[in-house]
Amino acid sequence: MLGFGDVYKGNFQKLESARAHVAALPADDIVLFGDAYDVLYLGDEAALLDKYDAMGIEPSRVLFQAEKVN
Repeated sequence: MLGFGDVYKGNFQKLESARAHVAALPADDIVLFGDAYDVLYLGDEAALLDKYDAMGIEPSRVLFQAEKVN
């Protein structure tokens, strides 16, 4: 978990930390970025990857998670 325990310095702190981390990963890695403390993932790595693959998203695309606001 990036930034856990760090002193919060603003929204860009999260983005800069994520960007630096992702830059060090292999190009074909899939990154799951959740920007919240109240996110719960149901399923193991294989289940999450199966659901991601089923969406047919091109590797060059980015999928953002969001919540519905009424």
